[in-house]
Amino acid sequence: MGYSIFRTHSNLKIEQSSKGFVRFLQMSLGSAYEIETQLLIASDLNFIIQEELNSLLKNLDSIIKMTSKFKSTLK
Repeated sequence: MGYSIFRTHSNLKIEQSSKGFVRFLQMSLGSAYEIETQLLIASDLNFIIQEELNSLLKNLDSIIKMTSKFKSTLK
């Protein structure tokens, strides 16, 4: 009996921590989209050249896709 109580408690902890991790990943995605906006503004203000912008956006897009896919496996 004691074991099943411990096991249930552990399962609840894991569920709570994965919900928190999913929330963290969602916030990370929001931050990635903010970075995208800042990069576009930097380009508009000629702080970075187009080739650099394209490279950064391509890398950022890869990060967003990987994070989104990983997050979808946790739900």
